[in-house]
Amino acid sequence: MNIAIVGATGNVGRKILEVLEKKELKIDNLHLVASSKSLGKKN
Repeated sequence: MNIAIVGATGNVGRKILEVLEKKELKIDNLHLVASSKSLGKKN
């Protein structure tokens, strides 16, 4: 399964990542997209 999350550093994006981790889905490719303001930041 291929998944892209737009707004990955925002509240909704972080929640989606949390849910995906708990579901233990088989994800082949995960693409996280965020604005340039988030560059280099970890949440």
